[in-house]
Formats: sequence, C-alpha cells, structure tokens
Amino acid sequence: MKSNILFICQNRHKQKSLGKTLADELGMFYADLNDIMKYNFIDEKTLQFAGKEYYEQQVYKAIKAASNYENSLMIASIDSLNIKNAWDIIKTTSTVLYLRETFSPFSEMENENKVNELVFEDRDE
Repeated sequence: MKSNILFICQNRHKQKSLGKTLADELGMFYADLNDIMKYNFIDEKTLQFAGKEYYEQQVYKAIKAASNYENSLMIASIDSLNIKNAWDIIKTTSTVLYLRETFSPFSEMENENKVNELVFEDRDE
C-alpha cells in the first residue's frame, strides 16, 4: 500500500499552501522536495558548475531518499520529476495528485492557455 501522496500543481504558491493544508488535514508529514534539494545545495548553480549528469544524480538521490518517507504529503516541481527514473520511484511509493487549473476564456494569455490545455490533456491521459 502506498503511504505517501505527491501533490503537483502548476502554480507553485497554490501548491505550497494547498499542500500544507492538505497535509495538516490528513495528519501527514509535509515535505517540499525542492526545499530539501535547495537545503542540500542542489540547484541551478550545481547544474552550471558540476554539469547536467551530476545534477541529475543528486536530484535522483534526493527523490529516492524522500520516497522512503512514510505518511508524507510531498510537493515537487515538474522539472525535478523529469529526471530519468524519478517518476518510477515516486509512483511505487506515492499516490500522485495533480491539480489542474482552469483558465478564464477572457485571459490575456490566450495562446499560452491553449498550449497549457494541450499539455494538461496529455498529462490527464
């Protein structure tokens, strides 16, 4: 049985606030994988100085370590999860919740919304 939840949302601010609230309501430990990586100095500077391969190895290690948590609600950016095999680790230990936001038809960024809708449809499948 999967004991963790991975909560994903396009809007980082909403993801953090909803993730914390949901974790509190469910009595779960809250973990922000991006904050954990920053704490371990895994960020864009690491990518620039050490290279892509080292950076991806460090992100993978952080995700693998977090997947060993129990009764945790975790949040992460999509970028972090695009590392090779990261999804495989997360899917074995966590239920993934993806919050899809709807867009106003009167939005100023109509082209961007169309692209996002196509991406959302693909991810929903």
